[in-house]
Amino acid sequence: MAVDAVIITAFAELTKQINNALMAKELNKFYELFNWYIVFIVALVPFHALQEFTLGAFNLEWRRYITCGLLLEYINDGQAYYRMKAEDNDIDNPDQRIGQDVAEFTQSVTWFLQAVIGSALKVCAMSGLLATIALDLFAELSLGSLFLTVVALKIFGSPLMRWQRRVLSLEATFRFLLVRIREHAEEIALYHGAPFELVQAQQTFNSTIKALYRRLCITMCFHGFQGAAFTFAGVMPILMVGPKYLRGEAEFGEIGETGIIFGVLLYSLTTLVTQLQNIANVGAQAVRVQQVQESLRRMSQTAMGDEMGSPSEQTIVVSDLAENSGDSRKVCMQLIDVTVRSPHCAGLCLVSELSLALHAGESLLVCGESGIGKSSLLRAIAGLWAEGSGVIERCPARKNLFLPQEPYMCLGTLRQNATYPLNHKDVTA
Repeated sequence: MAVDAVIITAFAELTKQINNALMAKELNKFYELFNWYIVFIVALVPFHALQEFTLGAFNLEWRRYITCGLLLEYINDGQAYYRMKAEDNDIDNPDQRIGQDVAEFTQSVTWFLQAVIGSALKVCAMSGLLATIALDLFAELSLGSLFLTVVALKIFGSPLMRWQRRVLSLEATFRFLLVRIREHAEEIALYHGAPFELVQAQQTFNSTIKALYRRLCITMCFHGFQGAAFTFAGVMPILMVGPKYLRGEAEFGEIGETGIIFGVLLYSLTTLVTQLQNIANVGAQAVRVQQVQESLRRMSQTAMGDEMGSPSEQTIVVSDLAENSGDSRKVCMQLIDVTVRSPHCAGLCLVSELSLALHAGESLLVCGESGIGKSSLLRAIAGLWAEGSGVIERCPARKNLFLPQEPYMCLGTLRQNATYPLNHKDVTA
């Protein structure tokens, strides 16, 4: 990035020399300088390629770091992937946040940091040069850039970020609706639910379009303001240096040199203005990534069960029984004063103060009408639901098998589905 500032300074000086050679009608010098100009451009090719690769690699490794951290918290024995769906309704589409928002966030921040740091270095390298040529022009540029930045951030920045966050949420919801229709196609077809699903999808899509139009209006006003300000600023070098040339106080080449330096400094000093759209995107993506991080962290702390003290009285404690292979009447599962409450409806008690013991060789059938809490009790025994109180002791998890109400096929081969959830390294022929 520091090299960019040196390159631009050298390029401005070379342009000045070429323009002076044209004014003096020195043909040989003009061709000599032009040849150097070609060499200069060719030499920049590997530099820019290396810079592009370095930034890209930094972005990919940063994404790898954040995504792997989220995956470890999302897919683990604490079952955050299940609890986030069942309990935390504030986090929409965690899959998109982990798979897509993180990627967009790291990429946007990488390029934004490049722009900010590069602009700062260019300002440091070229401010003195412009001040030497036209001090009054440098002063006007500094004040004008500050004014543009304050106005843009104050008037357009906050609304643009707010509507960008709204657009991301609606886009994610719309994609989720389409995914659900694909995953539950048979159920929807059997219920003849296509008209209902169509209305839901259309309503969500229309809300998305409305939000996009709101964002478009803000962006249109911002670009109009930015274009007018930059167009006016573009003629300033000629207005300030042109009279000096006409009075014989400056060379003709200094007009072009000043124009290049002024343009670079104007862009550098107004980086926050030119990058306002990216800033809005970064802000919206950062909020969505931060929300899923905080939710996963909170669930991880809850799963560890208050390491600094005893478990809460409002939480069901699930623990493994000690293995005792020599006892034919050993207890395989034991419930002690277990009360199960729904995590969805506060205060709804599904099972109250249930106690039982199941020994080796015994069977237990839980039956009754729909909705009385049969599945809820199994979820509590499996450790999926913790709302309630009491203690559940059971065999170690590797000796338990819970069958879900809906079948599940993993993304893999027939062998992997037959041996699920074992990894291929744990499966012997």
